[in-house]
Amino acid sequence: MATASSRPKAILRIALDAAVQATLDSGEDRTSVKDLGLLNEQWVQSYVGDAISRHLQAVYGPEKTQPFVTYETNAAWIDYFAAERSSGPYAKGLGDKSRFDLTVWGRNRTIEGLIEIKDQPVMETYSRARDPKKIMAALRKWPNLKWGLFLFSVRATDHYDDEKMDLHLNNKISKVEGAVSDLDKRFKFTFERQDMKARSTKCVVWCGVIVRRKDDFY
Repeated sequence: MATASSRPKAILRIALDAAVQATLDSGEDRTSVKDLGLLNEQWVQSYVGDAISRHLQAVYGPEKTQPFVTYETNAAWIDYFAAERSSGPYAKGLGDKSRFDLTVWGRNRTIEGLIEIKDQPVMETYSRARDPKKIMAALRKWPNLKWGLFLFSVRATDHYDDEKMDLHLNNKISKVEGAVSDLDKRFKFTFERQDMKARSTKCVVWCGVIVRRKDDFY
C-alpha cells in the first residue's frame, strides 16, 4: 500500500513544480519551435525525475536503495519486472521498444507509475493524444501498474497583455484536456493546472493528467 505522499496526486504536484523551475532556468522566453526543439523537454525531464526521486527517498527512507526513477525505460524492461500482464488487444499500440520518459518505482522492485512529458508550443492533435494512449496501453497490459501521468505545457508564441494571455493559454489547455478526456471511456482522468494567478512564468503554463482505470480506487 502506497503512502499518501507517494500517490499520484502528490507526485503530480511535485512534477508540476519541478517543470516550472526547469522552464524558468532554461528561459521561458524561448517559445519558437527552433529555439525549443527537444532540448527543453529533456531539461524538464531531468528536473522532474530528480524532484520525484528526492521526494520518494524521504518517503521510503534509507532501506530503499534501488533507484526511485529511471529514464527512457522501454516496455520490454518494464515487462520483465511486471508481476502480471494481459495479452492480445489490451497491449495494442505498445511495442517492446516503446519508451516512457520516467518510470517511478516503489518498494521491492515494483513499478508504481509511468510518466510522459510534452513541452512544446504547438499541441497538435497527434501529439496530445499519442502519450496518453501509450499510458493507457500500459495500464491495460500490466494490471499491477497503478497510474500514469501525462505532464504537458502550453506556450504563447506571441506576447499579449495579461488578460489576453490568460485567455490564450486557457484555450490551449482546454483543447488538450478535451482531447484526452475523449480518448477512452474505460479510464478516468484527473486534471491539474499550474495556478494561473500565482504562476511565475508569463508565457508558459504546465498542466498534468493522472490516468487511472475506472475500477481502481487507489
